[in-house]
Amino acid sequence: MTQTLESRPGMSRLAITRTHNEIVHIGDDVSIQVNIVKGQPRLVIRAPRDVRIVRDELL
Repeated sequence: MTQTLESRPGMSRLAITRTHNEIVHIGDDVSIQVNIVKGQPRLVIRAPRDVRIVRDELL
């Protein structure tokens, strides 16, 4: 199931369901893979070193 939800003017958010080892690509250089480890979802993010990746709670 895929939905587009408005988050801010000029921006959108995509909510999707992924399972173990499935990958989402963002542009040409960023990918996010879902891994399930001991029943917990883990995100593996691959991006160029100059792309800033920060957990929301650290902002």
